[in-house]
Amino acid sequence: MKIRKTTAGIVSKGECQSGQPGTLWIIRRELSGDLSRQYRFSTESHLEQAGKPAQWMQRVETINRFLGPCEEVARKAVPNSIKRPEGAWGILEFALVFVLQLMAFVGLIYATYRGMAWLTLRLGRRAYERAVVANITVDEAGAATIPVLATFTGVRGLPWWYAIASNNAKPLLVIEPGGIRFRVVGERERRYGEIECVDVRQGRGTVNLNFTFHESLLNFTANLGAVPLAAHVLSLLPQSVPLSTRALAVKAISV
Repeated sequence: MKIRKTTAGIVSKGECQSGQPGTLWIIRRELSGDLSRQYRFSTESHLEQAGKPAQWMQRVETINRFLGPCEEVARKAVPNSIKRPEGAWGILEFALVFVLQLMAFVGLIYATYRGMAWLTLRLGRRAYERAVVANITVDEAGAATIPVLATFTGVRGLPWWYAIASNNAKPLLVIEPGGIRFRVVGERERRYGEIECVDVRQGRGTVNLNFTFHESLLNFTANLGAVPLAAHVLSLLPQSVPLSTRALAVKAISV
C-alpha cells in the first residue's frame, strides 16, 4: 500500500499479485477538493497483465458538499445553560443574574467569616474570664496551678508565634517549689536550674510566657491571656530564674 499527499488531496494505491505471473490487480483511491466544505472521492480498480491492455474492473466517483447541521439540530445541540443572550434585554438579564449570583457568593463568604469570628469569641470568652489571679489553686505542697488558655512547643531561634505543637483542650502549667510542670503533648517537668530565660510576648488577645531551657532546641510557651495574671506568675518564680527586659517590666506591675 502506497499513500502520498498531493496538492489536490490524498492518493492511496494498492497492488495485489495474482497467481498468474505478470498479473497485477491495482486499486487506486483519491480524495481531493478543499477537504472542508467540498470534496471528491473516487475509487478505481483495474487488472494489468504483461503484454495486454489494462482491464478496468470498476470506477466509482462521488462529489460531496458539506452544508452544516440543520438549524433545528444546531439549536438543540447548544445547552440552555450556555446559550448566548440575544438583544439588549437578553444581555441585561444575563448581567443581572451574574450580579445577583456574585452578591450571594460574597454574602455567603462574609457570613461564614463573621459567624466563625462570633463563635470563636463566644467560646473563648469563658476561658478569658478564668484568666485571673483568683483562679490560681495552690495545693498543700505549695504547687500553684495556673489557669492557662493554651500551651505551645516552639523551636529556639524561630519566631515566637511559631509552634510545632499546641494544646488548648487541656493545657497545664504548675509552678512548684523545685521547678515547673507543664503539658503540651505530654506532661513534663523542668527544674529551675534548667531554665535559661523567661520572656513575655504579647499579641492580640494573648499574653505569653516563653520558657527557654539550657541545651534544648525546644521551648515552652503558655498563653495566660491577661497581663495581671502573667505578672503574678512571674512573681512566683524564684529570683534565680533569669528574666528578660520585657518580663521584668511585666513583673513590676504586680509589685
